[in-house]
Amino acid sequence: MQHSHHGLRIVVILAIAVALLQQVNSASAQPVVNPPAVSACPAYTVIVNFAVTPVPGAASFQWQIETSPGVWTGLGNDPFPLPCGGGAFAYASMPFSSETPIGVHACAGINTYQIRCVVTDDKGSLPSNPAMIKLCCPGDINCDDAVNAADLLEVINAWGACPQPCPSFCGADVNFDCVVNAADLLAIINNWG
Repeated sequence: MQHSHHGLRIVVILAIAVALLQQVNSASAQPVVNPPAVSACPAYTVIVNFAVTPVPGAASFQWQIETSPGVWTGLGNDPFPLPCGGGAFAYASMPFSSETPIGVHACAGINTYQIRCVVTDDKGSLPSNPAMIKLCCPGDINCDDAVNAADLLEVINAWGACPQPCPSFCGADVNFDCVVNAADLLAIINNWG
């Protein structure tokens, strides 16, 4: 009897291993939001068009904004008040679609916002990569409403490959190519003033 008992353990262990391998092999690939980063001059409300791919077989989408580090809040087509107050808000025109314009009326002193889409299919829900909205005019790295020597120094001091994850966390990378180089320096010079 001991032999059949051990045989039963082996069969159960093999069945669990096969089930785990099937789950890993059938897991959905992480959805990707495009564009991964956008820089826009601050205005009353900045509106950016986002899309998420791949979405084969996706049943639902929920666009979200990061309201504090690691805290994501679902966006709807009614403006959602941001926690900073002061009339700041965000919304997604088509919050349950794979593509949507997202509007942000910024908090005073906060110049970057993370956006993502949670995609749900028959295998479960999976968040996309975060995309960044940077609310500064092109070349204005420090968001002081002027492209000047301070921005030039930001590029020089950050020269080289951006730390990972990129592009969301590399402020001196003006063109969002994950490298601070001559192209970023030229963007500063071309937008001087």
